[in-house]
Amino acid sequence: MPRIARLLFLCLVVASCSRNKTTPAGGQLSDAEKIANAYGIANFNRLQKLTYTFNVQRDTTHSWRTWVWQKKAGKVTMITGQDTTRYNLSTVNESLKTVDHRFINDKYWLLFPFQLVWDDNLTITNHGAQTAPISGKQLTKITAQYGPAGGYTPGDAYDLYVDEAWLIREWVFRKSGQKDPSLATTWEDYADKKEVKIATNHYNKDRSFRLYFTDIVFE
Repeated sequence: MPRIARLLFLCLVVASCSRNKTTPAGGQLSDAEKIANAYGIANFNRLQKLTYTFNVQRDTTHSWRTWVWQKKAGKVTMITGQDTTRYNLSTVNESLKTVDHRFINDKYWLLFPFQLVWDDNLTITNHGAQTAPISGKQLTKITAQYGPAGGYTPGDAYDLYVDEAWLIREWVFRKSGQKDPSLATTWEDYADKKEVKIATNHYNKDRSFRLYFTDIVFE
């Protein structure tokens, strides 16, 4: 596994037990929909093309890759230094799986609020107010857990800590659904791109690890 991927994939009283990612009976929005709406999913759906650079800084080591995603056409371009790889999301073969895995990983960091309503095989659980692991603030904890089948990393779980506006402020990644955290980071420095909210910086607790986005262009 490439170094940047290794870096990321190393990377209770329940007040509410809603596990629906779609609109419940009566027309009330689900938690997944509330989060996706807070980030501007209706505006995102109108976009044709996304360009962004995914960066990881750990101590003095910096890694990056740039993506161009022609969303409607399903075309993806990855640029790393002098190398450029192009492929179509509908025709991922064995030789493209490593690149596609990187694309999925980086897109999840950029657009995870939308994955909550896009993805199948996903269970959403609202735990009510909990203490966030980095800031110590009282935020609503919502767990998104993937089922045991499908995808590159089945069973993974994400504990989201959201504020009153349904924006994620911190999250904890638990590989394969294990109890102990694999990685916990902030979601901060929000920017509006075509009325879509993007957290441009993610730090761990001691801020020795930073994952961030630059050169973001939405069209």
